[in-house]
Amino acid sequence: MYLNYKVYAGRVLAYPVAMKLSRVILWFFIALLFFPFLYIFNASLLSVDHSIWMIGISIIGSCLVTFLYLGVLIETFAFKVTTHTDHISSHTFFKTRDIYYRDIKGYRLRNHLIIEANNTERITIPSSFEYFMEMRLMMAENFEDLDQKLGNEHDNAFFAQEGELTDNEKEKYITRAKRIKKGLDITVGVLFIISFFHISQYAELMLHLSIFVYFYLSYSDRSLIRIHFRQTQLPNSLYSIWVIMMLSGLLLLYKVIDHQDLARYLIFVIASSCILFVLLFITANLCNQEVPVTQVFGFLFLTFSMMVFYSMNFVSLINTMGEQHILHTNSYTIINKDYSSGGRRSISRYYFDLKSASGGVLENIDVPSRHYSTKQVGDDYQIHTYKGNLGIAWTQTNGY
Repeated sequence: MYLNYKVYAGRVLAYPVAMKLSRVILWFFIALLFFPFLYIFNASLLSVDHSIWMIGISIIGSCLVTFLYLGVLIETFAFKVTTHTDHISSHTFFKTRDIYYRDIKGYRLRNHLIIEANNTERITIPSSFEYFMEMRLMMAENFEDLDQKLGNEHDNAFFAQEGELTDNEKEKYITRAKRIKKGLDITVGVLFIISFFHISQYAELMLHLSIFVYFYLSYSDRSLIRIHFRQTQLPNSLYSIWVIMMLSGLLLLYKVIDHQDLARYLIFVIASSCILFVLLFITANLCNQEVPVTQVFGFLFLTFSMMVFYSMNFVSLINTMGEQHILHTNSYTIINKDYSSGGRRSISRYYFDLKSASGGVLENIDVPSRHYSTKQVGDDYQIHTYKGNLGIAWTQTNGY
C-alpha cells in the first residue's frame, strides 16, 4: 500500500525512561495510600459478623484491584509499538498484535490513538509515547478519522429531522443539549451527596430513578441526548448511566441489612437487572452500533455487573423505605458493650453482646452510635424484624 506519509520502519514507540520512572513512583505512592485502606476495610468486615456475600464481594474486588495494579506496572515496561515496512506491531507482556497497512480501516483520536483494522483488530498508542506525533500525522495523512466520520453521520441523522439548518442553528442545538445534560448531571451529584449522608430516603430514590430519565431521553426521537459509542458533538448519556450505577453500588457498602428471605431478594435483583439490560439494549439500539463484537461483549458484561449492584441497592431501598410493619421483635439483655476506634482510615464501630431469655448469647452485634450512647449494660435491647414493602423480611441493627 502506498502511504503519503510514513513513519520510519523500525521505529519503536514506547514510554520515555523518565515517564516510566515517574509512573512507577506515582503508582508506588498510590499503593502506599490505597492498599492499607483496602486491608483495613477487609479486616473490619472479617472481624464482625457480616454476611458471606458481602465479605466475598469485597475480597474478590480487592483481588481484582490488586491484579489490575500489577498489570499496569508490568505494562509500563512491556508495552511498545513498532513500525515495519508493511505493518505495525503492538507488543505487551500478554500478547502481540500485527496490523498490515492494507487492512487499516481508520483511526480514532482521543487521549490516545486507536488504529482499527477491517478484521476488528486494534492497536492503542498512548499520547505520552515517544514519536507519537509522527504516528498521528501518518494516520491523518493516509486514513480516515472514524470518530469524525461516524459522529458526523450520527449528528446529521438527528439534524435531518429538523430540516435544513444553518451551522449557527446546529451550534445552538448542541449548546442547548450540553446545557440540559450538565443540569441533569449536577442534579444527580446533589442527590448522591444527600443520599450519602442519609438525609432523605426519597433523595436516594430519586437518585435511582434518574437512570430512567436518561433512558427516556435517549429513547425519545426529539431528544438531543443519546446512548452511543462514538465521539459526537451531541452529548452522550451512556457515561452518566454508568456513573449512577457505580454511585448506587457505593451506597450499598454503607448499608448492612439482613434480608431473611434471600431467595426472594435475589429474584427481585435479577429481575431488575434484566429489565435495565433490556432498556439499555433498546435505547442504545445495540443492533445498529458499529463496534467490534469483542468490545460489545466486554461492554455488556461490565454494564450488567454494574446493573446487579445497582439493583441490589435499589431493591433494598424499595423494600425498606417508609413506615414498616413489624413482624416480630426479639428482646435481649445487654451484657457487654464495646467499640473500635476508626481513626483516620476507617469508621468507628459500636458493638453489643446480647443475651436472650433462653440463655443464648449474640456477640459483637453492630449497633448505631446513638444506641451505644443511650443504652447501658443490663438494659433491654430489642431487634425488630420488618415485613418489607416487597414482602422480603429484613432486620437492621447496623448504622452510623
